[in-house]
Amino acid sequence: MKEIQTGFPVDIPQMALKHGSMAGTSGSVFLACGMYTSSYGRKAKRLVSSLRQFNLPHAIFEVPAVHRSISPRGTCDPAYTKANFIFRILQMSQRPVLYLDVDCVVRSAPKLIQRLIKGENDFAIMNWLAQDNTEAYVPIEIQYATGEKIRSDRFFQFSYSIGHEAQDQLICSGAVQFWCPTPAAENLLARWHATIIANPGVPDDKCLDFALNNPSGDLPMQLKPFWLPKAYARYAYWIFDEPVIDHPEFPSSGDDGAKLSESDGRKWFYPERARPKTEFPRIPRDCLVDVKMRQIVRYDGSHLTPIADLDRPVWIS
Repeated sequence: MKEIQTGFPVDIPQMALKHGSMAGTSGSVFLACGMYTSSYGRKAKRLVSSLRQFNLPHAIFEVPAVHRSISPRGTCDPAYTKANFIFRILQMSQRPVLYLDVDCVVRSAPKLIQRLIKGENDFAIMNWLAQDNTEAYVPIEIQYATGEKIRSDRFFQFSYSIGHEAQDQLICSGAVQFWCPTPAAENLLARWHATIIANPGVPDDKCLDFALNNPSGDLPMQLKPFWLPKAYARYAYWIFDEPVIDHPEFPSSGDDGAKLSESDGRKWFYPERARPKTEFPRIPRDCLVDVKMRQIVRYDGSHLTPIADLDRPVWIS
């Protein structure tokens, strides 16, 4: 691969391969990759153990820091953006790359990723705008009239969902990303990196949305994305989705208050170009999910009233 623009890609100092290998047959299989700082060492080992369980080729690197677009406590050094890291791994491996945040866990064989290798897609990611249902649930601690408190991992309440749908725009959750070594993918990675650098402190997911939703040149014609189902980037708030690749913890916002620069009529997301979604609640909005008793309950601040039995499995990491 050649450099897309001046200053990109950037050399990554002190990047040490700690788990796995870069070896493999070029182009025949994908390579799972990730980077972590020393404070995430235990989670990196957990991810590696799950990758080995399914015999997935991997290369997990320790780095001295991550970019502030990943963590508000991160560095401003452009070498440590996700976009730059993924591009470098594509360069080094010359085969498709499955990027994983190191706090993910592979729960079952990712057969869909194997199929993507044989397709024509340049990259794949979980797109909130392309999901049938995006209801997110969060744990809540309740208290009985007697004063007894019930721990927060038993009861879940609705938090939010995305009220639009579109196949040609992106609002992503980027813990899991699949990239192929194609010119269109390289172009998007370069523009994603440039957006991150131009918007200090803005989370990289939002910068990737902006880069894809505001294409330049012939990128729209060339780029062939695939939208992963929630199971392949399953966050803890999707309690009704069985994970293939799991993010067991509830994610932090990764936002230090910085605002994305929207100029010349360009926006992070264009709701006027999307369709409003009519989403029928799986659980009444004034109810809770009791995962222990497998019931839908109503809580008035001191008492619980069972409403109905759950008619679907619940998956709690």
